[in-house]
Order: sequence, then C-alpha cells, then structure tokens
Amino acid sequence: MLTIKTKELNISDELRDENRRLHNFLNVMLQTIKKFFNKLFHIGSEKDKDNVVEEITSYHDLGYYNDRDLHEIADDTPREEEINNYIYEQNYGIDKDYDDRDIDI
Repeated sequence: MLTIKTKELNISDELRDENRRLHNFLNVMLQTIKKFFNKLFHIGSEKDKDNVVEEITSYHDLGYYNDRDLHEIADDTPREEEINNYIYEQNYGIDKDYDDRDIDI
C-alpha cells in the first residue's frame, strides 16, 4: 500500500513538472511571437498588418496577451494608435456621447 502511494506521488510530481515545463515553453513561444508581430508591423504589407491586428486582438481576448503585451507589440509602429484605441475600448467601453480623450487641458 505504501509503495502504491509513493508511485502515485511520483507520477503526480512528474505530471506537475511536465505541466510546468510546457507552460514555460508556451510562454517563451508567445514572447517570441510578440517580437515577430512587432517586426511585421514595421516591414509587412498592409494585409500583413491587418492580420497581425486580428491575431493579437484575438490573443488578447483569449487572455494570452495582456494590455502591456499589446502596447509592446505596437509601440512605435504604424498601428500603434489603432491598438491603443482597441485597448481603450476594451477597458472603458465606447460611449458615443462622451470621450475623455478629447478633453483639452
């Protein structure tokens, strides 16, 4: 009986370790893809840029990328304003009668 519990614990630890390795691998891949998307924003065609916007907003909706990730991808690119508007709309919604971004200080 003790042998069975020990084997179960070992299998559980092995699965947890494997899960952690896979999670880390996926995180590294998502970070690498961020760099690729940023490059496409700089050198890709307009169609490529449209596809990147679609992809990264989908990843954001699924929780793979957060707001900071989207800012990093779009920073200093032709689509920076578009991505910033998307993030703003996701966080604050859209009110057609009021837009606090238009307030002059």
